[in-house]
Amino acid sequence: MADEAADAPPQRMRFTYFDFASGGRGFMVRAALHHANAEWEDIRLSFPAFMAAKQEGKYPTGVPVLELVS
Repeated sequence: MADEAADAPPQRMRFTYFDFASGGRGFMVRAALHHANAEWEDIRLSFPAFMAAKQEGKYPTGVPVLELVS
């Protein structure tokens, strides 16, 4: 019997976080994604860009945010 999870295509991810030189809270997630050789989109936000997006209703719980993309 084939393992359905193994046969499924890998799921893409989108990781959004603040672009801090020190890495901030997003550093460990980025490190884990790199270590796993995962396919992911790296979205780094400046604070002004975050505030503009928040005014538009994005990121209601803040960042970092890891999304699974279909």
